Amino acid sequence: MTTKRVKMDKTSGRSEDRRDRGIFTLDLPARRDAFEELRSRLAAVAAELRVPEQETDHLLIAADEVFSNIAEYAYPDGGGTVEVRLTQNADGTELSMIFSDRGIPFDPLEAEVPDTSAPPAARRVGGLGIHIVRNIMDGIAYRRTDDGRNLLTLTKRLSGNAEVRP
Repeated sequence: MTTKRVKMDKTSGRSEDRRDRGIFTLDLPARRDAFEELRSRLAAVAAELRVPEQETDHLLIAADEVFSNIAEYAYPDGGGTVEVRLTQNADGTELSMIFSDRGIPFDPLEAEVPDTSAPPAARRVGGLGIHIVRNIMDGIAYRRTDDGRNLLTLTKRLSGNAEVRP
């Protein structure tokens, strides 16, 4: 599967047009206990591609945070599913995770940035996980589709040691 998309680089602000290789797509129930399947698949792919440990950790932390938020907040009445796609760009320098759900609209890019300089007792509850995701991933994009889906794309640049998946 090849997906064409336009990506904004968070450091340069430039967009680039490219084609990505689909690695896997999972349709999971939006329940916290379903994360283990995603974690397992993501870790296996990272090992297969020889993604360095720190970059693998960043992917797993971000996936855990986003999946947990969807499971907790997207479907207040329960039920619901999450589609997660993992793609790699053509030259193997980036992995992207695309989370798709039909839950309540939520743009994490509009979430207030927590004051991490304040003592924990003085901070507003919530938002720290999204803050962490913003800081450990190299790209993050959100859009609400016309058919009512939340689409959140997280991109991680890989060091020169990672391999391209055929």
